[in-house]
Amino acid sequence: MGTGSLLAVCLVHGLLPTKDATGVTAIDKRPVDGPVQVHPLGLTGDLQASRKHHGGESKAIYAYSQDDADYWAQELGHDIPPGLFGENLRLAGLDEVVLSPEILKALRTQATKTARSTLPEPASP
Repeated sequence: MGTGSLLAVCLVHGLLPTKDATGVTAIDKRPVDGPVQVHPLGLTGDLQASRKHHGGESKAIYAYSQDDADYWAQELGHDIPPGLFGENLRLAGLDEVVLSPEILKALRTQATKTARSTLPEPASP
C-alpha cells in the first residue's frame, strides 16, 4: 500500500460578496493549524455558502492535489497556496479523485489532523 501526504487543511476564512442569488461565496479558504474535526457534512469551522452544487455527504470536503496546483502555478506565473481554489485538503501523492470513503473514514477516526500527516492510499477496486 502506498502513502500520500496531507499538506494542508483549509477552512473558510471569510465570506466574499457575489452578484448571484446567494450573495456570498465561501471559496476563501485558508490553512489552519491544529486539530480539525471531520464529520459527514464537512469540516468543523468550514461552510459552503451555496448548497446547490456544494456540500452534503457526497460533496462536503474538497481535496486538491499539489501536482495540479504546481501545474496551474506554472501556467499562471504565480504560486497557488493551499485553499486558493477553495479546497479543504491539499494532498501530495494522492489524486483528489481517489479521496474515497475509506480515506474519509480514516480521517474521522484520527483525533487530530495536522499538516504533513500521512494518509493511506485506498485499495484498488
